Amino acid sequence: MKNRLTTEEDYRRRVNLVIEYVRKNLDSEIDINILAELSAFSPFHLHRILRGYLGEPIGAFIVRTRVEAAATLLRYSDMAISDIAYRVGYGTPSSLTKAFVKQMKISPTEYRTTKNYRIMTTQSPRPAVNLTKGKTVELKELENYPIICLEQNTSARKYIDMFFEKNGAVLNPEFELATSDLIVQFAKRGLGVGCVVRNFAEKQLEEGRLFELNLKIPIPPREICIVTNKKTPISPAGKKLLSILSA
Repeated sequence: MKNRLTTEEDYRRRVNLVIEYVRKNLDSEIDINILAELSAFSPFHLHRILRGYLGEPIGAFIVRTRVEAAATLLRYSDMAISDIAYRVGYGTPSSLTKAFVKQMKISPTEYRTTKNYRIMTTQSPRPAVNLTKGKTVELKELENYPIICLEQNTSARKYIDMFFEKNGAVLNPEFELATSDLIVQFAKRGLGVGCVVRNFAEKQLEEGRLFELNLKIPIPPREICIVTNKKTPISPAGKKLLSILSA
């Protein structure tokens, strides 16, 4: 359990580094490659991880943060709108106005003079997951839902990809994560349908925080093959492993 918490906390810490960097550098051009280097994620995975934690793409988060910072300066300072635009990263006042109206549904000038207008935090809508417990699901149906699974370079992911392909379906994950523990955490937040070995979600299933989908074509259990050399004695550790696997 300790390792699982450590993994999630590490991801959260790295996401917070990105958020803090964005907030402190609104007046500069924010490069996704710098954010990736700062968080130690690849740019590809940074997009997916941040969307999972923030509920919106990184670009939308940056725009929203800039607009909200501008709204605060409009409300609590006497700075000219042009100066505020430069302060939060817009090259011209008109660029700020365009983003502000799109986000707040009111112009910067109107916002400054309308004292009872509150700063609202908005988020991009997430795909709805309307699956119910006990329902039997076709594999093709899962193509319409956000899927959360392991990264492509893992044997478990390759096995699932081949299973979908064999049965005429395509797996297009919304999130590709490094560990099964994170998949469970994302699924608990309602970010999509998680694909993990059942043991990783045992506790959440027992508590009723997650439920298992019934697939019309069940995923077959994986098999392993053990090869030994008759000329080489098996070590005590090897014998113990064989006894566990054959139990």
